[in-house]
Amino acid sequence: MKKIILCAIYFFAIEIFATGGSVYTRYGLGDMSYGNSARRHGLGSLGTSILIQNYINPNNPASLTYLNQTRFESGLSFSSISMQDDKFEDRQTNFNFSGFTVAIPIERDLGLSMSVGLQPITNVDYYVSSSIDNPDTSFINSSLNTILSGKGGLSKFYIGFSYKLFDFSIGATFDYFTGKNEYISTLDFSNNFDYLDVSFTKRRSYSGIGSTFGLISPDLSKSINMGNNISNWHLGLAISFASNINYDSVLVEKTTIGELENLTGSSSMKIPYSFALGTSFNLNKEYFITLDYFYQPWSEFRLNNKKDLNLTDLNKFTIAFEYQNSAKRISSGFWQLIDFRGGLNFEQTQYLIQNNKINTFSVFGGLSLPLGVGNTIDISLEYGIRGMKTGNLVKENFINSIISISLGEFWFIRPEK
Repeated sequence: MKKIILCAIYFFAIEIFATGGSVYTRYGLGDMSYGNSARRHGLGSLGTSILIQNYINPNNPASLTYLNQTRFESGLSFSSISMQDDKFEDRQTNFNFSGFTVAIPIERDLGLSMSVGLQPITNVDYYVSSSIDNPDTSFINSSLNTILSGKGGLSKFYIGFSYKLFDFSIGATFDYFTGKNEYISTLDFSNNFDYLDVSFTKRRSYSGIGSTFGLISPDLSKSINMGNNISNWHLGLAISFASNINYDSVLVEKTTIGELENLTGSSSMKIPYSFALGTSFNLNKEYFITLDYFYQPWSEFRLNNKKDLNLTDLNKFTIAFEYQNSAKRISSGFWQLIDFRGGLNFEQTQYLIQNNKINTFSVFGGLSLPLGVGNTIDISLEYGIRGMKTGNLVKENFINSIISISLGEFWFIRPEK
């Protein structure tokens, strides 16, 4: 596994972006991406309070205190979106590398662990076109196509640590943000009027630092009598901050004679903090239940000290479960070793279009297939609906899926004397 981890870090230590294809990603920094693991996606993508031995959660670095093996996770994501308005319908599909995470337990008795990884944070991926037949000009007998498109996103490279303090699990990460966005506006004239075609491209390159702090409580079921059916009950919270993110901006005009850089400059943007709160517990040992809430006030987002009127505060609620056969053993059959999970999600997104809040409702699920002792192939699937067709808005039916691999291996084991 060590060779796999080193190769992944070498080949994928670059900027990565989630992909999705939603027209709403033209606003702000685009859609949020909450993680790169199919298991975490199958539990609602948050899992703020989960504290088990084989679970890695970059969104709450305190989750690493129970880690007993060096673990590596990486995967591929798939998205398919069907978009509808009052007149038209379109579909886009995308595949993308979803990042990686390496977590290493350093001192198990102290809960001291370290993690490094690369993770997509936001996604911009849209394409919108409109056509006007016989535009009102005296010298053109043609149709005019106006095309707006964009691609890119923000990602982060992070390094984090966890520690046990008075039975509480605490953790922190140092985050380095990087990424690029490209916004293109094109005027396309048909009937061979090529010399009139023109496009303007605005390119932004981002860089900045931030941090994430996490806390998970001790097992509350041991101090509060919840009966024999409830165990492993934890509360968790995580807060993420980003400093002012610097960006370089270039405006490029593309004509038949090539690209011309018209304007260049540097500025900064303010990404609002995010806050996550959750609880989780085992029910009858076989069922694991988790409930999570995520908040990020995108109304405070500033680009070059200017507010985006199309953004509002984001609220995300999830409830999920995981089923594990309590009777499974290493010698159990393949089907007895499979874990199943699923749940519901409701999200008041950060988009505020024409004074209409854009909401998302989705159902999700997944499973873990055994790949030897402590290793799994994880698969997740989510189906959801976002937006509406009324009021010149767009309704989206989407499918998101992640296939990831989770590998564990014992490193740094001290021999018994």
